[in-house]
Amino acid sequence: MPAVAPYPYFRPLLRLLRARCGLTQERLAERAGCDYKHYQLIEIGRAALPALATVEKLGSALGVKAWVLLCDDVAIVAAHTGLPAEHLTKRGASRPGRPRLPPPPPPPPRFRAFEGRTLSLKRAVHRRKRRQQRAEDDRAVTMHW
Repeated sequence: MPAVAPYPYFRPLLRLLRARCGLTQERLAERAGCDYKHYQLIEIGRAALPALATVEKLGSALGVKAWVLLCDDVAIVAAHTGLPAEHLTKRGASRPGRPRLPPPPPPPPRFRAFEGRTLSLKRAVHRRKRRQQRAEDDRAVTMHW
């Protein structure tokens, strides 16, 4: 059985109530007496559920009781906040994040035999460079004679 997230409507409710009050994240955090960045992380779900004292401060800044923010019954939350239940249950459209780097190009055909064996490849490259260096040294010696 999959684990159900505790307080599933906490974060969407915070966002909806903040928007209904016409507050920015920074202004709400200021009213609640908490750090703006911490509130931002709470709202987007990247921070753990805040302490009960913080939930009470957020509730008072938004004009609702703390238990309403933590309630897991949509009908009760909708009745006490005046928000439509559909707004709490629908998920917002996901927005694209940071663009991903394209995958690296495949190795050239002559090195495909070494794919996954970087040590062997390094040794082969080293041997090749050493052979080239010896050939250049031999040419240099023959030119001076």
